[in-house]
Amino acid sequence: MISYTAKHHSFLINRFFVHHKLKNIIPTNHVTITAFPNRTWLVFFLEKHGQNLYFTTGWNQVKEEMKIIDGHYIIFEMISESKFDMMVFRGTEIWSVFLNVVLHVLK
Repeated sequence: MISYTAKHHSFLINRFFVHHKLKNIIPTNHVTITAFPNRTWLVFFLEKHGQNLYFTTGWNQVKEEMKIIDGHYIIFEMISESKFDMMVFRGTEIWSVFLNVVLHVLK
């Protein structure tokens, strides 16, 4: 889960994700980001500052079409090294989702 700050036309990918999920292998081609309902974008990675990785070219289109702004929470699910599903939650929506997940786990 990532809290979003819309200051740039890129999106920082957590370095622990890069290390543990991508095994420090940075995709050289585009990745596909899919969001409900059936919206898909091609986005490219760009490595910067050691293990920090960013969604770059194509991310601005995702941001604009999904109306992502400061304070939104974004959850990515890695389907494969080149495919990610994305969910965007606005404001307090994330806490409602989190509470439902916790209650489901506690059952």
